[in-house]
Amino acid sequence: MIGVALIAGPFLATVIRSLLVWSGDWPHPSLGNFINLFGDPRFWGAALNTLVAGICTTILSLILGFSLAFLVCRTDMPGRSFLATANLVPFFLSPYVGAISWIYLLAPHGGLLSTWARNSLGISLEWLNIYSVGGVIFVLTLFYTPYVYLFVIPPLREMDAAFEDAARVHGATFWYTLHHITLPLVMPALLSAALIVFVTSAGLFDVPLALGAPRGIRFMPTEIYAMVQYPSDLGRAAAFGIVKQH
Repeated sequence: MIGVALIAGPFLATVIRSLLVWSGDWPHPSLGNFINLFGDPRFWGAALNTLVAGICTTILSLILGFSLAFLVCRTDMPGRSFLATANLVPFFLSPYVGAISWIYLLAPHGGLLSTWARNSLGISLEWLNIYSVGGVIFVLTLFYTPYVYLFVIPPLREMDAAFEDAARVHGATFWYTLHHITLPLVMPALLSAALIVFVTSAGLFDVPLALGAPRGIRFMPTEIYAMVQYPSDLGRAAAFGIVKQH
């Protein structure tokens, strides 16, 4: 009961605040916050950027996480044990620290890699714009790939490799075996990982703040943050938060 109260209480307060509009000194129930929100192009821009970042991060993390797990479990490549350990390194780092680190490397005018490529190779790396939706997706993918890896590793290790061997012996290609045997068997783990990655990446605040806010690129978490700053619009921020959760 205490846990439910700690979760439901703040959420209920947010719902109530989103349905109150001040008129003079007194609030009254209204859907005005939601009506104004849906009529604001900034909301749709933030929602689109958040959706694109969440979907692309999820897809790329699934591809990379499954590939890494497959290499560790189903190949005899050198350095598998090191790779299995290195995949967990992002868990010990903050995504915000990762975003700042990539700014130091790829900032358009002062980044270490950008400056080195321009001065030593005469190559411009301005097309690698870290201050963009693509930059947000890139950093989020690096930090959420290990989640997929950890979800997929147990079913791959427990799955009997004889299924794949039998398919290959009977003439099935690698891609046919992967598509019709391996992936269906690990699909529950992949879907669970996809849900976790999408929800958490779409709701993350620090990376969009570091890479999107300096160029005016709006995401839903950063828009909610901006609305509660002075001069605040708490009703609008509450409505934004309710829409974001759904």
